[in-house]
Amino acid sequence: MPIRLLLPAALTAALLATAVAGAMPRRDNGPVVFASDRTGTYQLYAMSSSGGAATRVAKTRTAASNPAWSPDGKRLAYVLGGEHADIWVMRADGTGRRDITPKTPSRELFPAWSPDGTKIAFESTRSGLGDIYVMNADGSSVRRLTSSRALDVYPSWSPDGKHIAFMSNRSANLDIYTMDPDGHRVRRLTVGRSFDLYPAWSPNGKQIAYASSRDISGGRISEIYVMGADGSSQRRLTRNLVDDWLPSWSPDGSTIVFVGDVAERNNEIFRMNADGRDQTRLTRSKGNDIFPVWRPG
Repeated sequence: MPIRLLLPAALTAALLATAVAGAMPRRDNGPVVFASDRTGTYQLYAMSSSGGAATRVAKTRTAASNPAWSPDGKRLAYVLGGEHADIWVMRADGTGRRDITPKTPSRELFPAWSPDGTKIAFESTRSGLGDIYVMNADGSSVRRLTSSRALDVYPSWSPDGKHIAFMSNRSANLDIYTMDPDGHRVRRLTVGRSFDLYPAWSPNGKQIAYASSRDISGGRISEIYVMGADGSSQRRLTRNLVDDWLPSWSPDGSTIVFVGDVAERNNEIFRMNADGRDQTRLTRSKGNDIFPVWRPG
């Protein structure tokens, strides 16, 4: 499967865009990588966290999505494929590209690095609906963490490495849970008739941002919320009455990027302060720009 990667140039362009966009400086302007189908097939792009032009970082024949930076910002894990998808890892200079889940007939999705960079948690359908697994960063020693009869997906590792947050419908609705890295001591953080989705730990490990449909009549759209790491102090950040989802924190914890549904089949990336104020649209494409992630500072 031929892949032409342009990561170094893309990150250089993003950093340059940051330097010249200094009219309204922000404390954290590292590049953001995201997936977009603006040219037809989902590919990976990079842009300044202040917005502006986006540069493609990976050109592949099949869809590329679910990017995840290693904690040191030197490697990028991502998903390549559609009905059958594998997790790939490459160095930040575009070399060392490797499929770390080869020869699996299932879909491997949503890679999440451990804080020390030695392991990757991920979702896999190899055992049925979807469960969470963990493996070494080179793809070895794969181990299953969840084995409920429900959907357990979208792992997110806490900054101290002691917990993995995930979403599951094991209690009917999709809710957010945490577990130890060995899969034990599962704890439910959200309870209700709504859908609570896409947990993202703050850099200091004290909060979790997530999307929820709890306050919307009919529960058909989601907004961004934040709560304490123990599930306390759940608070709504966005009130846009459209689907706001997939939050991701800046490395200093001052800002959150997220995806907003601006029109039919058109999702764009926004940023806001961690308290929900100063919401700014970053992308303007005719497609879907999703899964934004900051490169660690």
